[in-house]
Amino acid sequence: MKLLRAWIESSNSLCVDLRTKLDFKQCHLKSSTNIPLSQLVLRQSELPPKRLPFAVIEPLHEKGCATWLIEQGWQVPWVLWEGELTWKQAIANGWISDTDEQWLLFQPSPFLMAHMDTIELPLRRRLKKDTPWTCLDIGCGSGRDVGWLLARNKQWHASAFDSLAGAMVRTDLLVRNLNVGRQLDLLAQAKLLNNGEWKLVSDAWWDPHEETQELQDPTEEIAKRLAMTALESKDTASYTFPQFYNRLRPTAPHTFDLILNIRFLSRPFLEQVPSLLNKGGCFVISHFVDDPTYDYKQPKKSLRLQMNEISQFFAKFDDLEIVKDVIEEIEDGRPINSVIVRKKE
Repeated sequence: MKLLRAWIESSNSLCVDLRTKLDFKQCHLKSSTNIPLSQLVLRQSELPPKRLPFAVIEPLHEKGCATWLIEQGWQVPWVLWEGELTWKQAIANGWISDTDEQWLLFQPSPFLMAHMDTIELPLRRRLKKDTPWTCLDIGCGSGRDVGWLLARNKQWHASAFDSLAGAMVRTDLLVRNLNVGRQLDLLAQAKLLNNGEWKLVSDAWWDPHEETQELQDPTEEIAKRLAMTALESKDTASYTFPQFYNRLRPTAPHTFDLILNIRFLSRPFLEQVPSLLNKGGCFVISHFVDDPTYDYKQPKKSLRLQMNEISQFFAKFDDLEIVKDVIEEIEDGRPINSVIVRKKE
């Protein structure tokens, strides 16, 4: 218990509990987040940035399993084996949570996180409190940005797309375990073609009418969902975005209050953005930029933004304004250009 007390008394509040979902529900520490050991590799994108230390609780019969995290570069100074934890003492000390609330371990795009108040302000002014705010996430990856957005404010509803099956699985798991699945209106595996049209890869993925309860220890469930993503859509046609979205959500508008385009670049899609934004809505793009003061190899130059490319492109639209335009570095030192474009009210 000395190590547990040391973590409690530190300023650190991050803890990954690797026990089963059932064990976690029966008793768990305050501010801890459950990622069952069987899901750890698949859900590693939900872990804290590698620069941030955190505590780990190892299951009773899996002592030493935290070694994998350390080998992969995470900082784990507090490894707490369940066999050495005295839950009665932890309860007496007030260290046990009385809720099932999951804490966010990961961080979304720092640029998005820093400017959400700016993005939401026009929506608060324009829309009623019970009116959903709508988001389109292009290239959602592991779902960290959209998951964080939905968890941040229950007023957000989102549609998310990615071309990779693994992204479908990780995003699905993330939103379910954050208990925000009901706010994800659509999750679809799709390709954005070079001509700007859209093609559905699999329509077997997300059922908005399905009960979106958080998953238990889904080794078999994960395998089943991966198999589902392998089902190719019988629809081989390509569509404009309004046609594509209408095919998937026939009664929903195909315009949005926020469009996210994080670490994904499709220049043909940029042409579509003005027609997809609601008044007061924002387009947020954050992508690698070919800044001559930096020398790096990936992504290759053709897949990088050019200097001032985004601001110059959107400056030609009278009903759009550049709210923020910065070049900043990610953790490994590579430069990204992050821009917020707003449609005037």
